[in-house]
Amino acid sequence: MVDFIQGVANPRRIGIRVVMPPAVAIQFAEALRVNLGIYEATFGRQPKEPEPVPPPGSAGTPREALEASTAGPRGEGVGAAAKADRDEASRSASSAAHPPPIADAYDQLKATDDVLGGAYANTVTISHTGSEFHFDFINRCFPRSIVNARVYMAAPRAPALLESLKRSLRMG
Repeated sequence: MVDFIQGVANPRRIGIRVVMPPAVAIQFAEALRVNLGIYEATFGRQPKEPEPVPPPGSAGTPREALEASTAGPRGEGVGAAAKADRDEASRSASSAAHPPPIADAYDQLKATDDVLGGAYANTVTISHTGSEFHFDFINRCFPRSIVNARVYMAAPRAPALLESLKRSLRMG
């Protein structure tokens, strides 16, 4: 199962849930990996997600602000409180690198009943332009195949989708 989250507006919500057999999920992850390689061969390195600009008068990134507020005259810390603040910042940065527990993430999401059942797919097609990836999740059943879900994703988000798929497949 793959949930595509719409996070531009609050509250964040599940835009579409795609349900696929494990073998199809493995094929999807591999196809996405190959497609990302084709993307880089065609358009160059994936663009990075832009970071928010710090407000005027701030010390830059949150880490730089912390270092500026706890630095002594020669950049030395100002004691145990500064060390505790740096340790807390380090833990926060470390936890940002690791995703939150799945239950915590889903507590913050909204989902309608029609989305919770998911859209079944046993085939996926992937295409891309320089700015976005396009996924068609297809149900190939008799008498004809139908596209059950269509997703457009900004190109900088595609590598994170691949990492999430890999992580989920390792756990499953």
